[in-house]
Amino acid sequence: MAPGDGPVGGVLYSLSLRAPLELMMGLYGGNLTRHLVDPTAPVDKRDAGTASQSMLIADAGFSLRITGAKTWHGFAPYLGFSLGVANGSTVLEDNSGFTFNHPFQFGPHLGVRYYHASSVSLWVEGWDPMWRLRYPLSFFTAATGSTPVLDPSVQGPTQWVHNPTLLIGLGIMIGS
Repeated sequence: MAPGDGPVGGVLYSLSLRAPLELMMGLYGGNLTRHLVDPTAPVDKRDAGTASQSMLIADAGFSLRITGAKTWHGFAPYLGFSLGVANGSTVLEDNSGFTFNHPFQFGPHLGVRYYHASSVSLWVEGWDPMWRLRYPLSFFTAATGSTPVLDPSVQGPTQWVHNPTLLIGLGIMIGS
């Protein structure tokens, strides 16, 4: 199945364009947990354990600062949207035929920055990158006397997946 929970770290660059608008570019990486299945096995023996899958996500987007160029008691809430690509490493333990490949990803974000000093800020952001997964046909074919891993009458070979993410960071302003 697809990569799931795990720690992610990265770098986010933000450039102020006009008072309320920012251009944001990020590069994130992490090791996510992936649940492995054997689609050819009977239902009670499909669980093939878990494996670690390293991920790299690059995105760019825009944010709209709700308070414009000002803060409210040091707080500056924002909302936005980003587009990018995600890349997952090969998981050698997986023999199901599923690969993550290089899916296009997009997602909204909502956050707040707290400016303690004029050049330092702390930020917290909720982000939901979504990507489309492609499952191999073996996930839709039933093993003898069993049921398929995924029901073809409910979903097709592709599926859009939400990945709710909480980001916490320290911002440092460079230049004026």
